[in-house]
Amino acid sequence: MLAFIENVVRNLDKLGINEQYAKHFWEVSFFYDYFEYLKGALMALSIAVLYMSVIIRKRQMPSAA
Repeated sequence: MLAFIENVVRNLDKLGINEQYAKHFWEVSFFYDYFEYLKGALMALSIAVLYMSVIIRKRQMPSAA
């Protein structure tokens, strides 16, 4: 979603905004440049949360004995 917003901001001149004003935003590319790193961090966070939920579930299960 943030990459889409960044793309819209970079292409304001195609949306009817004055080109002189839109030129200031042509170099905005944070999410485009760092997408791989951001995606990796979010995937690592997701895996950590899943792992913690498995550990918590194992601790809460009553023993069969």
